[in-house]
Amino acid sequence: MGRKLNVSTPTVINTELMPLDESFYIEHSGQFEQWYYDNTNKYAPNRKLTPLTLIPKISAFDQDTKQKYEPAFYTVSWFERAYDSTAGDYVETEITNITDGDTADYVKVGNNLLVKKNVSYTRSITIRCEATYIDPRDSGVTYRVQDSVILSTNRDASVEFPTLDVAAPSSQSYNPLVDASSRFTFHAIANKGGKDVSESTYFVWYAVDGTVEVLADTMPWYVSGQNTQDLVVDSMFGEDIRIVLRAKESANATTLYPDKVHRTLHWRIPDVDTNVVSQNGSAVRSNTVKMNFGTVVNIRHSVLSDDMKKEHLHFNWKIRKNTTSTETDMGWGQQMEFAASALRNTIGNTSSLASTLVFPYVYLLGAYEKVTEDGAVVTEDGETVFDRPVF
Repeated sequence: MGRKLNVSTPTVINTELMPLDESFYIEHSGQFEQWYYDNTNKYAPNRKLTPLTLIPKISAFDQDTKQKYEPAFYTVSWFERAYDSTAGDYVETEITNITDGDTADYVKVGNNLLVKKNVSYTRSITIRCEATYIDPRDSGVTYRVQDSVILSTNRDASVEFPTLDVAAPSSQSYNPLVDASSRFTFHAIANKGGKDVSESTYFVWYAVDGTVEVLADTMPWYVSGQNTQDLVVDSMFGEDIRIVLRAKESANATTLYPDKVHRTLHWRIPDVDTNVVSQNGSAVRSNTVKMNFGTVVNIRHSVLSDDMKKEHLHFNWKIRKNTTSTETDMGWGQQMEFAASALRNTIGNTSSLASTLVFPYVYLLGAYEKVTEDGAVVTEDGETVFDRPVF
């Protein structure tokens, strides 16, 4: 057998991850193209009134493990490449503004970009997004990606489209404890050349669902009115309803008119003053067996009825003895009955008497939502089941 002379100097073999197959793109909430009409001197859509939202999106795929990822962004930067008359050429400038206002052309909102600039029909503008994302397999590794979109404007000196409007405030509120009805009607109007052409206009109502516009009749709060002048919605099925009115020439037309009108309807949470009342007085005595408690809820200088409380409010009752800071949960209910033993309070081992606080946390039930179980929507007889969340 041979004799071992020494141990050779090793070479270092590092383990490296294969780069991810990435897909980076810019999602948008509106159109990249605008129209400028000489006869009305207006843009459609007017981005000062209807901004375009640009949203960076990324997905990745590991060829080795066949695993899909949605990596987190580390940095996101936006740039505008526009024609500079002074330089006589296109110049790229980073967009850094984060404050919205009437004079703002662009506003950075988190990773997204709000475009409020109306682009001249003479020259287009390129918006470029440059981002770095964190490798989900190794937080110490980042990669850079980029994508761009072109914003342009078409000029029209001949065709005049109807101007749309909705006969309602731009923003309305619903108070579930005060308002007599939760249903609201939005009335559409179309004008062309100074004349009302509503009767000959085919209206299409949309809703903003997240960042996407969808047909209003697909939303839980929709009641009636799609393709008519009057849209009826029920705010008991939506705490933040955002409506968009569009129109086209006829039911068979494939192109919508450029004009659009936004309206919002949201819940306004009321201020309530809740007082606890006891049917057995304010003292627990040695011969007291039980005590009953309820509430008086004041709102707008009036008392809320028991029926309104049952419909809209839930009460989670607590007790806290003034000798401790610990609250004891006593359950849920409009009316509660407590054993006297739970309310009696003395100081330490002495016979000195102390007080006990009895009070509920008051919860306003939210708008009706789809009931889900293990991520799946619950149905009964083919119909979606809705219920109001407590909190």
